[in-house]
Amino acid sequence: MPVESKIFIVVGCVLLSVANMLAAFGFHVSPDILPPDEFQNWFWAVDMQYYFGGGLIILGVLVKVLGPSWPFRIGGILMILGLCIFAGLLYIQALTDFQSWTNTVPTGGQMLILSWLAVAVGVLRAKG
Repeated sequence: MPVESKIFIVVGCVLLSVANMLAAFGFHVSPDILPPDEFQNWFWAVDMQYYFGGGLIILGVLVKVLGPSWPFRIGGILMILGLCIFAGLLYIQALTDFQSWTNTVPTGGQMLILSWLAVAVGVLRAKG
């Protein structure tokens, strides 16, 4: 199995596990820690983490089936970085009063969009 296939699958599994923990935290945490008006941001970040954790697992399978390629690598890197920026900043925003990087959240979202386009290019270029 190609090394990037293993990396994408393992990272996806870890992201899904952490998303599960963060969802449980969001449901059971005190309103003093996570104010009710921040629940939407928190759970939107958790949802995105679930989606893209699953996406990385799918990407890992695609790499195994179709073979490694630079579009797949770029897609996986963009998924990981985009999720860290997008969801990570939403988590920070929900837990703190730190709002100065709020304008950076869309950059993570753009990276997530581009990640799927890179994967599509990888599929179209695949020989299999």
